[in-house]
Amino acid sequence: MFLHTHRRSGLLLAVTNRTSQYLNVWLDQGRLTVQIQSSQTVACENVVNDGYLHLVGISITEGQISLLESDMVCASVEASQIYIRTGDKIYVGGIEDADISARFGGYFKGCIQDLRLNNWRLQFFPFSVPVTFYSPERLVNVLEGCVGDEVCAVGISSVTFQNNVILRYRSNGLISRHLTSISFSIRTRKRNASVLHANSSTDFVTVSLQNSLLVMELLSISSGSSSSNPLIMHSTRPLADGKWHNVELFMVSPKVNTSKWIMLLRGNAEDTVISKSESGNLDFLREGVDILLGGRSFRLADWNLIGCLSTVEIGGIILPYYGATDVRLPRTQEEQFIKISTVSLLRGCKGDVVASFINMP
Repeated sequence: MFLHTHRRSGLLLAVTNRTSQYLNVWLDQGRLTVQIQSSQTVACENVVNDGYLHLVGISITEGQISLLESDMVCASVEASQIYIRTGDKIYVGGIEDADISARFGGYFKGCIQDLRLNNWRLQFFPFSVPVTFYSPERLVNVLEGCVGDEVCAVGISSVTFQNNVILRYRSNGLISRHLTSISFSIRTRKRNASVLHANSSTDFVTVSLQNSLLVMELLSISSGSSSSNPLIMHSTRPLADGKWHNVELFMVSPKVNTSKWIMLLRGNAEDTVISKSESGNLDFLREGVDILLGGRSFRLADWNLIGCLSTVEIGGIILPYYGATDVRLPRTQEEQFIKISTVSLLRGCKGDVVASFINMP
């Protein structure tokens, strides 16, 4: 799970059956702590309540439980095997019984995202892309998005683009799923800027702001599209207003070779646009293609983004802003986009950067 908090204690996750609460994960003095079968307990040494983004995990194999932080096992202990069975209940952030929650630091306050159990996601709110997930039975005092001192965008992370920052990514060569969507949140006052761009010898995709409108251009011949003309669609309202806008771009029919695309914007109002023409998917990004965020080249500096982006996902796979050496983010998912540029990023969304470019072209 991705974790962001300043609190020193709080129950993160508990799994129960009819007779016992057999798995507990909580913060104790800021340290990730796990207890199995009400007896065996293990904790990491490092604290994760520093307000930065952490990706932590638990591996339970026959005879041992390991806590993962960064690319390293931070603690382990011998333990009997446990099995989560049909009908068992999973609690996130606390248990209805306040006394029981108090034994594990009380109710958690902070941000949790991308919580997975054996690669199945635990859903808090509807996903924008097709994924395998467990639906929640009940949500109490849970808000969508992560709002805090360092994270001021919906999503798990945000960064500020300025000073001609361009990020470059490439697939790790292990992506097998079809890539049929793009999602992110953006905050800027720049009327003309490249948000995302990638091209191969036959295909390309560009997401940009043009005269404050969001524009998507896509040509995907390799996926089966017979048209040599790119799909072009644009929003019906401007986005360069200094406010956060949630953007989702996805195929109407992701299981076929070509389809119309949908642009869905959420902010102060919802805006849905369906493309007039059809195009293919983004599978050409799965191998050997550079993906650029925040600009297209230093020769086209006028089109570089100045503002903030939340985590960008392509087909449900994130484009990570930080590596394991930056903020302790282990890459446990097999299918990955790898950040190959080494440029430093300004963490969080700095409102003064956005506000200082009110008259930006």
